[in-house]
Amino acid sequence: MTNFGRALAFTLRWEGGYCNVPGDHGGATNRGVTQTTYDGWRSSQGLAQADVRGITDEEVEAIYRKLYWEVAHCDGLAWPLCLAAFDAAVNSGPVRAVKWLQMAAGVAVDGRWGPSTRAAVAAGAPRELAHRALDHREAFLRRISQNPGQAQFLRGWLNRTAGLRAQLDEP
Repeated sequence: MTNFGRALAFTLRWEGGYCNVPGDHGGATNRGVTQTTYDGWRSSQGLAQADVRGITDEEVEAIYRKLYWEVAHCDGLAWPLCLAAFDAAVNSGPVRAVKWLQMAAGVAVDGRWGPSTRAAVAAGAPRELAHRALDHREAFLRRISQNPGQAQFLRGWLNRTAGLRAQLDEP
């Protein structure tokens, strides 16, 4: 299985099926893809709008690859760093995922993947960088859980990061 396939399998275990939870900024979501993201994807493919409840496996994979895996530059990352970056991109956006990689690598934090980020990440130990990036992610999640309506999600977010931490330590 490819690194993308492995990372996607991990992430989909946490994303679940259809939901539309009050207070969740994502709104209607299926398998981690929001209705807004799905609308944009279908439009970019020349397709009519459709309810996210009917998203296909092929669309899920294509959306995750194009909008998260590629945008967070996961193809250029070793395992398990690509897993940490991908799951962060899905859960909090690709720009934020890159910022956490930059923080972990000790370079300027601007959310843009450039030569200094690429070099610093390539010079680091993938597992160590992944854990440090996850530390920054957890701190962020704890901070945003202080916002009105967000505390209800903290336990799930922390369970997910704990599952990711365990996965990072597997071969």
